[in-house]
Amino acid sequence: WFCKRACKSSHFFGLTSAWHITQSAFSFSFFNQDFNDINGLCLILINIFALLKLNSFWQNKNKSFLIIGLFPIANFLLFQFINIPSPDIAVYLFSFLLFYIFIKHFETIETDSYNLIFILSIFIVYIKITSFPILLLPIILLYQHFKKLFSKIYISYIFGGLVFSLFVIKNLILTGYPFFPSTYFKDIFSLNYT
Repeated sequence: WFCKRACKSSHFFGLTSAWHITQSAFSFSFFNQDFNDINGLCLILINIFALLKLNSFWQNKNKSFLIIGLFPIANFLLFQFINIPSPDIAVYLFSFLLFYIFIKHFETIETDSYNLIFILSIFIVYIKITSFPILLLPIILLYQHFKKLFSKIYISYIFGGLVFSLFVIKNLILTGYPFFPSTYFKDIFSLNYT
């Protein structure tokens, strides 16, 4: 009975993400019961960013600023999710910001912009592992600008490797799968409690 109970609970532990932990740390339940609005805070910040880009569009007539500036129109779809302790809205919002930075710096990139793209993509994957394909963006940029970036970004990859290894170790301890809930590489890490 105990082993069955422990296996069921390890499944739920494996589903916890960094965003759940962040939301519980900043819920301030002693202040108000309905103060679990870190998703709402991120939505407000992205909307402010979008409105600033819309203002820049009216000055520069750059169409990419218009596309970013029209993001607040999507708020009627996102308002229903801002008070739910789900990492999905954070992944949507940070992905929106990541794609903007990626498109803006695709042709000419500096080391700081690449580091920001890399850290945002690692953070998005750390929030929700099913957004793993978003790691293709920094790989594409590295392939596009290899000579310019490779000697300057080793710190980002050391940091990313550290976060990635901590994530894999957490998943192996809790569930036995390195990339839970995905079953990729489960044969390489065949643990008896998987």
